Amino acid sequence: MPEKSTSELLDEYYKKNPGKRPLMRRFADNRKAAAKEKAKYNEIYREEFNKQRAKSLKIRAKAEARAKYQPTKKQKMDDFVNAIGSLGGAPQIKRKTTPSKKKRSGKTQYKIIGGKAYPIAKTSRSTTTSRKKKKTRKSNDPFDLSGLDNIGDFDF
Repeated sequence: MPEKSTSELLDEYYKKNPGKRPLMRRFADNRKAAAKEKAKYNEIYREEFNKQRAKSLKIRAKAEARAKYQPTKKQKMDDFVNAIGSLGGAPQIKRKTTPSKKKRSGKTQYKIIGGKAYPIAKTSRSTTTSRKKKKTRKSNDPFDLSGLDNIGDFDF
């Protein structure tokens, strides 16, 4: 029978007498056990996270598909008016029912004077409307006596 090494004999001894293990060895064993437990919980968390992520992705995909193929309010109203018209109520309305892009009117306009282009100055609304009077700020301090400046001279 082959003889056991010193480390194997020590392992057997410490298994039989766990209280006699050296402190640093106990710390190392505790760290290994904690790492195993943490890995187990991480795996469980990852599994649950992936399940929830799959559910939310499916819900989001459904919502995006609905939004993409759902008729606009204008198209719904046109369909409603056309349905009433087919009953003999109102005439058929033939409108472009696809939503159109709004044109940007923010481009700078130019006026040509003597062969040179000069930008047309825009008038702002702030110059045409009357300016509001600024309110004076009141202090929230209950002991502020700044409003009592010109009360008068009383001989107290």
